[in-house]
Amino acid sequence: MASIALTDHNETGGAGPSVNDGTLSFGTADPARLMYGIAGWRAGSAVGLSSYAIGGVSATILDTFSAQDGAGAFNHLGFVKAAVPTGTTGNVTVTLAGTVTRCQVALFRTLDDLSLFGTVIKAQGGETSPSAVTLDANTAANGYVLAAAYAAQTGGVAAWNWSGLTEAGEWAQGASEMSVARRHHYAGDAARDIRRL
Repeated sequence: MASIALTDHNETGGAGPSVNDGTLSFGTADPARLMYGIAGWRAGSAVGLSSYAIGGVSATILDTFSAQDGAGAFNHLGFVKAAVPTGTTGNVTVTLAGTVTRCQVALFRTLDDLSLFGTVIKAQGGETSPSAVTLDANTAANGYVLAAAYAAQTGGVAAWNWSGLTEAGEWAQGASEMSVARRHHYAGDAARDIRRL
């Protein structure tokens, strides 16, 4: 059975373009261990993800997403993957293509490489509050889904809710917030409805 779990997160990154998000937990070492990393960052313009290192291992960038909000700033998400078989902690360094206001990261551990990002599905919500994002995802038998949302909250950070996935955590950094969610041990689904509410 596939299993994926959050191991750590950090909300202290900023300024860039190279952001050291400190020493984070990788969980138990294993020769088959894969680490999935997520980064969320905010900037005054669209800023790309140049690299993401986990414990000194250069991760493969799976995909990035950028959306301009109602204030004219850009909120970004990036997903990466790296084989990190040794060590229980290590530095996470995110290198961005320009200066950013804030940067948050989260790490997930799994022993199963099930081509999670064979298909990446993206959706952008509205600018009103509350706003909802809805999408469908096909899931392989015994697979898992990993999702994230990142946005600025005017007037303070409000709690986010997920439907179809279990939230692993949400964290504020200034007026920005990142929420991550996952689900595993599927028997195999078609067009699972996923909502970030």
